[in-house]
Amino acid sequence: MRLFVALDVPPAVRRALDASVEPLRVQHRDLAWTPAANWHLTLAFLGHVAVPPDHALAVLAPVAAEREPIGLALASAGRFGQRVLWEGIDDLPEGTVRRLGEGVQKALTEAGIPVDERAVHPHLTLARARGRGRSASHVGQRVVDAVPRVEASWSADEMLLMRSVPTGRGQPNRYDPVGRLPLRAG
Repeated sequence: MRLFVALDVPPAVRRALDASVEPLRVQHRDLAWTPAANWHLTLAFLGHVAVPPDHALAVLAPVAAEREPIGLALASAGRFGQRVLWEGIDDLPEGTVRRLGEGVQKALTEAGIPVDERAVHPHLTLARARGRGRSASHVGQRVVDAVPRVEASWSADEMLLMRSVPTGRGQPNRYDPVGRLPLRAG
């Protein structure tokens, strides 16, 4: 099973951001656009693991229990190299999502659950370049600059353990929650 830990995005925020980037999807069909239903803030990527979800949830429960809900807001767009277009997320207080991701990754690692240890950069992946080599598409600065600014904020009050489910060749995976952990310190 392919698993990851994430913070969700409320439906109203998804709809607003989705509507704002729709014209870009039409203009830039060379990019692989992430469906709005798949937008999330990744805290940890476990990949293919043989760990029962209940075990991972038990490991993560204390991490969630010691954290308070996190204030989040859409920020400006950016890119990772020329391969990924993303919408930035501001967290309040700043660094809260990064620290939560570090705590999640540490707890999983200490429990012997393999995790892709990397710094957490709060963002939603909007699109990826297609292909490789000379014929590959790319995410240029003009595309980043064309992403409209959307004013939206929300409070993340739970972490999700998610399963990535293949849907067919050339189609984006579907993400299904397999467990929810409330952020409830305080």
